[in-house]
Amino acid sequence: EFNINPKLLVDIFLESYKEKSVCLMGVVSERPMMILVITKDLTPLFQAGSLVKEIGAQFGGGGGGPQHFGTAGFKDVDTLKDALKMGLDAIKLKYKKTMNKYL
Repeated sequence: EFNINPKLLVDIFLESYKEKSVCLMGVVSERPMMILVITKDLTPLFQAGSLVKEIGAQFGGGGGGPQHFGTAGFKDVDTLKDALKMGLDAIKLKYKKTMNKYL
C-alpha cells in the first residue's frame, strides 16, 4: 500500500524554491489526491488552500489548506485528472490577470 505525506512534499518544495514557484501535482494512491503548493510571495496572487477547496467542491469532495498549500482527495483517477486540469487552468488565468495589470 502506498501512502504519501503531503506536508513532507510541501516542505521539500519550499526548501528548494523560495519565490515565484508553483507546484501542482496529482498523487495516485489508495485515494487519489491533488496537492498545490506556492511560494509565499505568490499568496497575494491567489490562495492555494482556497483554490483547492473550490476545485474539490466542484467534484463533490472537500479539500483546503493554508494560503501557501492545499490538498484535496478524489474518488478515482479520472476525477483527479479533471481536477488537475481545472487547477492548471485556474492558475494560468490568475497569472494572466495579474500580468495584464503590469503590461
